[in-house]
Amino acid sequence: MNTEQLPPELQRVHMVGIGGAGMSGIARILLDRGGLVSGSDAKESRGLHALRARGALIRIGHDAASLDLLPGGVTAVITTRAAIPKTNPELVEARRRGIPVLLRPVVLAKLMAGRTTLMVTGTHGKTTTTSMLIVALQHCGRDPSFAVGGELGEAGTNAHHGSGDCFVAEADESDGSLLEYTPDVAVVTNIESDHLDFYGSTEAYVGVFDSFVERLAPGAPWWCAPTTPARPNWPDAPRSWEFGCCVTGRLNPKVRRWPRHCCPGNSGAPKPWRTSDWPVSGTRG
Repeated sequence: MNTEQLPPELQRVHMVGIGGAGMSGIARILLDRGGLVSGSDAKESRGLHALRARGALIRIGHDAASLDLLPGGVTAVITTRAAIPKTNPELVEARRRGIPVLLRPVVLAKLMAGRTTLMVTGTHGKTTTTSMLIVALQHCGRDPSFAVGGELGEAGTNAHHGSGDCFVAEADESDGSLLEYTPDVAVVTNIESDHLDFYGSTEAYVGVFDSFVERLAPGAPWWCAPTTPARPNWPDAPRSWEFGCCVTGRLNPKVRRWPRHCCPGNSGAPKPWRTSDWPVSGTRG
């Protein structure tokens, strides 16, 4: 167990919906950093068994009494905006007791503090792209911390508290929660109209990506696909790149860094900065 100091409000927590893909990852990192974790969920799952094995106290079903699973009480209750209604009895009881209720993105931002953060967002391909970054860093010996929306095959888990100085995570755009983050490096896989039940219009949906990139520190690097509609509005940076892919085995000459960042070939024309092959099907971006 790595007992790296947690913020006081995260040292003893109860998680409503602890079995969800994002929530279980947060629970795993909290436990690995020495936190005490209780939780509840609607049904049993393999993920809940794994969390119990790491020390989490978990109850099936939602009941106000679940807030007392940890002896001595909790310092915060963690939940998600989309999956758990405000009328959930545990949330109602937490508010009655004056216990802070924190949304998952807020907690993830707190866990990333002090590390170089690499965040991946976009309409499609977030989990795949995030996983690629994690594996690349692992093979460089960096041992990054990470939180991803699915189980990373090579690591066999959806989250990890690493010894390295990097933290890689997805930034979910579905409900605007990506604006909780201020990453050091950003990747936008692609943007297509989506989640209009929340945003109301394509313009508002695209706009949240504008706002996300604008939250980067001045000069922070970002990557995007050439077709990303919001890109012209994004801040300039000394290190900002386009990326693309080719499924024919022959490099697409349009896949290159922007001309101002190009690597001249023998003729002085731009050429791709790096190329790589991945054993995945389909295209992203």
